[in-house]
Amino acid sequence: MSEMSASIFMRSSHGGELTQLKQEPYKSEDLFQKLLADHAQELLAGDQIDPEEPRRWLLVGREVGIPGGPDQGDRWNIDHVFLDQDATPTFVELKRSSDPRIRREVVGQLIEYASNAGRNWSAGNLKEVAKKTWGEKLEGLVSQLLHSERAPEAFWSDAEVNLRDGRLRLIFAADKIPLELRRMIEFMNDQMRETEVLALEVRQYLGPDGQAAFVPFVLNASERLREVKGIRKRWDEASFFDLAKQLIGSEDTEALRQAYAACQERSFSIDWGTGAHHGSFKVAISRLGEKNACIFYANGTLTLGLGNFPQVEARIRERLLRLEGIALNDISFPSLGLSAWRPHLSGILHTLETASE
Repeated sequence: MSEMSASIFMRSSHGGELTQLKQEPYKSEDLFQKLLADHAQELLAGDQIDPEEPRRWLLVGREVGIPGGPDQGDRWNIDHVFLDQDATPTFVELKRSSDPRIRREVVGQLIEYASNAGRNWSAGNLKEVAKKTWGEKLEGLVSQLLHSERAPEAFWSDAEVNLRDGRLRLIFAADKIPLELRRMIEFMNDQMRETEVLALEVRQYLGPDGQAAFVPFVLNASERLREVKGIRKRWDEASFFDLAKQLIGSEDTEALRQAYAACQERSFSIDWGTGAHHGSFKVAISRLGEKNACIFYANGTLTLGLGNFPQVEARIRERLLRLEGIALNDISFPSLGLSAWRPHLSGILHTLETASE
């Protein structure tokens, strides 16, 4: 990527001559920052970071303050803080290639930010910043981020655990990454077991009539890196129930076994989840379609994929609420604790299976 042409050529859908778009630097760092914040789903290249399970992003905030210690005021500011669908805190420090600090100073900055954030932040801090960013939209955005693949109630506590344990992602972003910085990033990845460090180029190309194109590329994303960092794990029956026993004990694990067996008996499609730390199995029902109807987690939580089926969502919700002890919030992917769904397992599965009737 670093050797790519300084121009790209565009042709309209009607054919004709090619229009040349020339590579241009960003006019200011603030414009670059705003571009990344507004278009993170595209430009943060989640499909390059993890092709099998592309990363999706929730912007926590821009210029996020980090306290210097307990009960102290903010001492540093991170350009961008994101969370992905696995609640992995992702810190992005952005510099233009013309900034001389991009070669060495930026490395020390981001490491200092990450080490102090892990020590001095909590999930409450992250959620508070996100609320300031999004206001009342936040709950819906978290639900949308998770796509029913995680329990929304556990999302912020998982973020705090990841912070505490150093399971972070650091991204150095620039219009062009110098070779010296790339070598330092490779060295850090070799030395830091839990933290993933990435180099992201977002090159800008401008045309004569106001056209603009942006090309993101993660220079050091690789399958080896994902394996070394333990970013993805494919669960199976044995590992899932072993984890469940550790988390909730043998008796409650039996309820998950019953749920698994009931889905098999109904010939539902079962797919084991991925993710380094959160075991799950996903259930699809052919009468509803290919998307997840529900997901069972090793901690006993059941998440319902109502948002995947907007045409029958209201009908499913109405029928489920008839079951004694079932309460659903208004988000598209509501979750139930084990004590709530266990007595009604058969009724819940029947409701999902017959929703289209």
